[in-house]
Amino acid sequence: MFLDKQSALFVETADSLFTIAKERLRNASFPVFGLQSAVDVLVTGSYSRLPLCIKDKIIPSLTLTDKEKTDTLNKLTSLIEQRLVLSKIPIKYKNIEIEQGYVKLTVPHEFTVRLTVPNDDFKNPWRLLSFDVLVQNPKDDDPRPVIHLQQKEYLTELLQSRLFDPDQEPLENLCVVAHQFCLSLQLEILYQQALKMKNVTWNTSRVKMLQVIDYLAGDRLTVSYWG
Repeated sequence: MFLDKQSALFVETADSLFTIAKERLRNASFPVFGLQSAVDVLVTGSYSRLPLCIKDKIIPSLTLTDKEKTDTLNKLTSLIEQRLVLSKIPIKYKNIEIEQGYVKLTVPHEFTVRLTVPNDDFKNPWRLLSFDVLVQNPKDDDPRPVIHLQQKEYLTELLQSRLFDPDQEPLENLCVVAHQFCLSLQLEILYQQALKMKNVTWNTSRVKMLQVIDYLAGDRLTVSYWG
């Protein structure tokens, strides 16, 4: 009986101490003082540990002077020229123009891309600034572009991903993907023109000038003439 009573007292004491520590002493403890912050302010007169996101929202960013902008663009242009010298440029790029901080590559009647470099480390991939499709339907009076905005956005992301591929030449890889898309687009335009010509007959003989035999998007178009 004595040992049981002593054991019960030990258990009760432990439970009481646990309750006091978790419930009562929690609010009675001292807070953690910001000693590092106080030392910075008292010694240096400023606080350098402020998160940059707060600084960016409150303190306006410094603007570059015209001379600094010109020097930066000239340096960027020099980096682009060096990068092009070390790159394999496909012969399809007939027009290569280096302008204000970017290079403009054009395949006539197909597409134009604008590229730049993020820094002077040539291991970093090119950055795609814009992609414009030059394919047009000469027989269509509709001023709207031949591709939708969603298609252009998707293709831009796809081309940028090809620039990140380290196993292939980035400019050549970009050209192959964009060229294949433009060929598919040209074939689609030709197919739409062929559908319009299906209903054209020769004089009064009711003989159709053109027949669409087969069409597979992005692959082939088979027609017969004077069929």
